[in-house]
Amino acid sequence: MKDFNSSLVLAVDEVLDFIKRHISMEVIFLGKAERDDVWDYPLDSLKEAIINALVHRDYFDSGNIQIRIFDNRLEIWSPGLLPKEIDIKNLFKEHRSIPRNKEIVKIFHDTCSHNLAYLSPSPNPSP
Repeated sequence: MKDFNSSLVLAVDEVLDFIKRHISMEVIFLGKAERDDVWDYPLDSLKEAIINALVHRDYFDSGNIQIRIFDNRLEIWSPGLLPKEIDIKNLFKEHRSIPRNKEIVKIFHDTCSHNLAYLSPSPNPSP
């Protein structure tokens, strides 16, 4: 088990680095000067999942975000229930983002332009 005690913004890359140390990477040379690194999981998808866990978690719940790495899968657990507007039946259908922590979304928007693609289009969407 590893605890991360840095700021949320810094934690994203720290957690991603931790995951990378515990999953496999294949190096591929395709006849060009540089190599291609192919990870077990796309790094952009992992980063998005980490940011989602931070932004959408219930900070009133004393539980921790957990990353579980198995031989055949990786799971990211974030404390809290689904928003009232989303249930398990429509979770995999298209739906709007309902951030639980709008201030944390704003922090990511304001400080991490490279993370913007993973967040709602605007931290304060107009009605």
